[in-house]
Amino acid sequence: MMQPILFTLAVWRSTLSRLPALLLAAGVVLVPAAIVAVPFALTGHRFGPEADNPWLVWLAWLAVLITLSVPAAAALLRRGLGRARSEWFGLELGQDERQLALSLALTGVLALTVIGVAFLLFVAFLSALALASRAAANAPELAVEAAEHAPEIGAYFGTAEWVAVWVTGAAFALFSIWFLTRLLLAFPETVRLGKVQAMAALGLSRGRMFAVTLSGAVFVLAASAIVWALRLIPHGEGLAGTLVLFGTSWAGLTVTGALVSAFLTALDDELQPGTGGAAGT
Repeated sequence: MMQPILFTLAVWRSTLSRLPALLLAAGVVLVPAAIVAVPFALTGHRFGPEADNPWLVWLAWLAVLITLSVPAAAALLRRGLGRARSEWFGLELGQDERQLALSLALTGVLALTVIGVAFLLFVAFLSALALASRAAANAPELAVEAAEHAPEIGAYFGTAEWVAVWVTGAAFALFSIWFLTRLLLAFPETVRLGKVQAMAALGLSRGRMFAVTLSGAVFVLAASAIVWALRLIPHGEGLAGTLVLFGTSWAGLTVTGALVSAFLTALDDELQPGTGGAAGT
């Protein structure tokens, strides 16, 4: 167990050493994305026929936000890998950006497919558990497959059922962290190798399940704390509220962008053959 802990400590020491320079660069290269994030946030996130804004408006702003974030991400990853130019804080429009965009699309499809299937299995387990509990209690019928009844599924759960839910939920969360952390290594590897990476990057972390999962879990906790703290900042109406929302969006993108780039490049460096990184199994 000590090897994964030592590996995680080495990754986060390297992450924190990269963070100051990346924060400065992120504060500049992510300004366009922060501007776009304001209307993206204002269009709302509620979907369905009763939503205040149509899906296409929200999705269009999301597409613009991602498009502007790709060159910034490439610049930050190059800086994290020690390959950035000093001009324009490493911001470019070239081969790295095209390959990173393609890598983002491929990893997005892989992530949605694998995590989506795992989530459906988790939901199916909850539904089967509720049906078994209902039958054991001889309770009235409940259409657990209907979305409007989903909150009522837990009404049939006893202590044993809740323990099973928490155990399987934790397993699903750890699997998601493990898989996504390995998958996201495709981004620094795409920049490092100069060619599109997706599944090929998974081999870099093979045999280090505990170490990668622990490192990724620390990152998830840190990123979640940042997002939670920023969501507590209120913004009002009018110009003042818009300026506050822009400042919050800019701060959030800057901190999370720098943290993601620092973490991924540090993890990528630590996993490179011959670096002496601790291996966890």
